Amino acid sequence: MTILVVIGHPLEGSLNHALAESYVQSARAAGAEVEIIDLAGEQFELSPQQSRSELRALDADDLKSKGEVIVSMVDKVERANHLVIFHPSWWGTYPAVLKGFIDRVFMSGVAFEYGEGNSWKRLWSGKTARIFTTMDSPSWFDRLWYRAPSAHSLKYPVLWYVGIKTIGISRFPEVRSSSDATRAGWLKKVAGIAGKDARKLR
Repeated sequence: MTILVVIGHPLEGSLNHALAESYVQSARAAGAEVEIIDLAGEQFELSPQQSRSELRALDADDLKSKGEVIVSMVDKVERANHLVIFHPSWWGTYPAVLKGFIDRVFMSGVAFEYGEGNSWKRLWSGKTARIFTTMDSPSWFDRLWYRAPSAHSLKYPVLWYVGIKTIGISRFPEVRSSSDATRAGWLKKVAGIAGKDARKLR
């Protein structure tokens, strides 16, 4: 059973990276195979450059034409039983690099397939996902005033649409004013969740 950790922060050395590393170490210690996609280190076009055909893959050759980076990321998602996404909340949602990853990897013909009329086939059914979000706003403000846009947009229009079941969402609020002790507690919390995920996937 394989866990894929996706770090959706464009800058290296972020708190999201530290949280992701805590998850990876704990999951591996519990016996899980863990792969990583660190979007701060991946070089790919976030948007299609020529036509809408870049957002779908009709067959293996068509997928290969997207380039090695896209093919590698697709392969990692397809191998994974469980996806874990780390991202900061920027303007209520997530950074462009994570949106670009979704647009280029969760493609028609890869993650889902259109059927007749309004029907579609979820090609990644059976996978699960977990989301970790850092934010400067309080959690209650994100939920009540913003209406949790990042969590909802990932859980439903993206993951649910392709058949991936979200089993948990964790928020780490008021990052800018958080203490070292608070951040250490977050790292410990993530490690604990990772261990439980790894044991469930055995």
